Amino acid sequence: MNEVKCLLVVLAFSLFGVQNLFAQERSLTPYEEQYMKLAGDAMYKIGDALNEKATPEEKFVMGLLMSKKMEPIYQAQTDYEKFVAAEKFLNEFLGPYYLFTPETYLEYELQSVANWYFSEKTKLRKYRTEVDEERDRLWKTEWKLHNMVGYM
Repeated sequence: MNEVKCLLVVLAFSLFGVQNLFAQERSLTPYEEQYMKLAGDAMYKIGDALNEKATPEEKFVMGLLMSKKMEPIYQAQTDYEKFVAAEKFLNEFLGPYYLFTPETYLEYELQSVANWYFSEKTKLRKYRTEVDEERDRLWKTEWKLHNMVGYM
């Protein structure tokens, strides 16, 4: 199995297995649990696109890029931190493919994944509750404070 796909499969299993491994720490809301399933599915689709359409050089570059960008997911201490890190990774990784015109077949495939992911994410938003909104606001505030401290 290709190294990039293997990396994504491991991440997807860790995203799916979060609730089972930490059953006593049921810290995710139903919306967040549904999102984590969506994130796992997106990781599989990215892996399939890279495995099937990427040249060896593209696989190497993508593997390096993704391993660095996925570090926060692996370092997350709680289910909610995994949720935030996975969402940030997918938004940053798939965002450009959603916005720009693809120039290669791989970019076309990743744009297809991005279109699917952002469409499904939009559908999922109808399940967000006030608790989800408050957690999101709190996380954004903490993130801004964390980044401001980094610049001081």
